[in-house]
Amino acid sequence: MGKKFRVFGDVVQEYYIDVDADSRDEAWYAAEKLPKEEWVKLPDRNKGNKIEPYNIEELSTAVKVNKKKVKSDGVENILQNLSEDSDESVRGSVAANPNTDAKILKILSEDEDEFVRGYVAANPNTDSKILKILSEDEEDSVREMFARNPKTQPEVLKSLAKEAENIRCNLAMNPSLTPQLMLALSKDPVSFVRRNVARNPILSEKILETLSVDKADDVREAVAGNPNTSVKVLKLLSQDKENDLDEAVAGNPNSTPEILDSLSKDASSNVRASVAGNPSTSVKTLGVLSKDQNGYVRGEVAGNPNSPQEILAHFSQDKDEFVNRGIGRNPNTSTQTLFVLSKHKDRYVRASVAQNPRITADITDALSKDKDDYVRRMVAENPSTSFEILLTLSKDDSAEVRASVAGNPLLS
Repeated sequence: MGKKFRVFGDVVQEYYIDVDADSRDEAWYAAEKLPKEEWVKLPDRNKGNKIEPYNIEELSTAVKVNKKKVKSDGVENILQNLSEDSDESVRGSVAANPNTDAKILKILSEDEDEFVRGYVAANPNTDSKILKILSEDEEDSVREMFARNPKTQPEVLKSLAKEAENIRCNLAMNPSLTPQLMLALSKDPVSFVRRNVARNPILSEKILETLSVDKADDVREAVAGNPNTSVKVLKLLSQDKENDLDEAVAGNPNSTPEILDSLSKDASSNVRASVAGNPSTSVKTLGVLSKDQNGYVRGEVAGNPNSPQEILAHFSQDKDEFVNRGIGRNPNTSTQTLFVLSKHKDRYVRASVAQNPRITADITDALSKDKDDYVRRMVAENPSTSFEILLTLSKDDSAEVRASVAGNPLLS
């Protein structure tokens, strides 16, 4: 056994184990047989009793992009190099990345482009002294983004609540608002402010219930889509046939299987598609929707990670491109199927594969060289993409691809 392989496990590659083997396949099969206790575990997310291999790299390759090796290999400079890119969208993505170093953010805080400075102002990693300067920027767009920063001090947030409408609209989305500020903004005379409050993921059930009967349609729709909205309120909103809130309720992961089953019979394909993509939808309802006449609906079923293998097998002969896209992004799709779809003529099908967290190194490498820049963008956005490929894509001719690399959460 002359080679060592690193096998990554679980859907988002949060586990790995080093295996001595003669080939990649042998390493893969060896890893499958190893108990969970022998895998190296990162964030505490997997609650099962078994680890499934999802990606593999020959260790000699993996070492080149190991985070501990990054500093000497120069891969750590990906964000630094992209922060000097001639395209403002690329620099903006660097500024928005929460892993961007504070020193880089300091430089970008003086960027000529107001939107780049705005992303710096919203970045929780930005130094407090820099934030103070950006809070007084001459451009409204920069101060608006500053109002979103979760690291903004409570006393500053309180003062921002007295600012102009555009500032309050952005402040309403800040996840660090105090209960008192949330309540005050939920009573704001401007409906756009109340709408953004209703979208805030930390909003209390009590305020959500109050806003569920707001006179503004977009406010009630925001309540219907908020994952903190109670089942009681969601049920009432789903029965409000005059205001067409069904699609938002159908997409809410807090909706019960009973609510979703009822909405799965809706005349609107958009509503049925939202049900089909909802992780809370029952297998029984998914089975019914898998036979829907609308390809978009079937595609959402195909992409739902809770769809069982028998449903996915049902789609094996379905030629609809929406269905193929759904299968391509489903983390339960087999490597063999992903390989086939990675060569599909439709760029959106190939792009869906490029987004899949289970994608293997070989498929990722092939798609990173795809002729279509949209496909390469999806590779660049995928947290499972290796540093080595991200380094190559950081020099891509397409500014959109480079911007996607700059926003990849793998970089730090």
